Amino acid sequence: MEATDWLDEVVQQTKGKYQAQRALEEELIQEEALKRKLGTQYCRELFTWLETIEVKFNHRFGAQVLTASVVGSEGDRSVQVLARPIRADERIAELRYEEDINCLALSMGSGATAATQIIKMVRPADGGILAEIDAERYTPEQLGQKIINDLLGIGPMRLVSQPRSPEPPGFHVPCDDIGMCDRTVVAGGNNGGCAGAVA
Repeated sequence: MEATDWLDEVVQQTKGKYQAQRALEEELIQEEALKRKLGTQYCRELFTWLETIEVKFNHRFGAQVLTASVVGSEGDRSVQVLARPIRADERIAELRYEEDINCLALSMGSGATAATQIIKMVRPADGGILAEIDAERYTPEQLGQKIINDLLGIGPMRLVSQPRSPEPPGFHVPCDDIGMCDRTVVAGGNNGGCAGAVA
C-alpha cells in the first residue's frame, strides 16, 4: 500500500472511530466556557447589588451597619460584607468566585470560627445560571438577600403580605404591629352588659 493510500485510509478510520467523541468533547468545552462566562457575569451582578444595597440599607437604617468591599480583577474577584448591627457584634461574610471549578466559596464568621461553604453554579433549562444551596436556587439578588439575612440573624422575608382581616365589631386594639397586646371587649347586649379583656 502506498503511503498516500495508507494515510487516507488511517485518517478515515480515525475519523470514524473518534469523531463522535471529539464532537462531544468540543461541546463540553464550549459548555464549560459558557458556564464560566455566565458565572463571572453572575458574580458581577451580585457584587454590584451588594455595593448598592449597602448604601440604601445604611441610609434607611440611619447608621453604618453594612459595609461591602469588592476586591480583585475580572475573573478573580471577591466581596467582603461586614455587618455591625451593634458595636459589640461584628459579623463578616466573604464570597469569591472559583472560576476553575465554576462555583462560589462563601465564608461566614471570622478567624478560626469562619466556615466555608461551596455553592454550586447550575444552569436551569431555560438558560442563564443560578446558585444552588440545598436544592434551592438563587438569582444574584436572592443570594445577596440571603447572605445579609444570615449576617444579621434575620429569617427570610415574606415577599407577599397577607391582607389583614377586619376586626370584629366591638373590639379595640390599642397597640402597634409589633408584639402581642390585649383586646378590650366593649359591654353590650351580646355579653350580658359586662366588659372584660380577651388575651
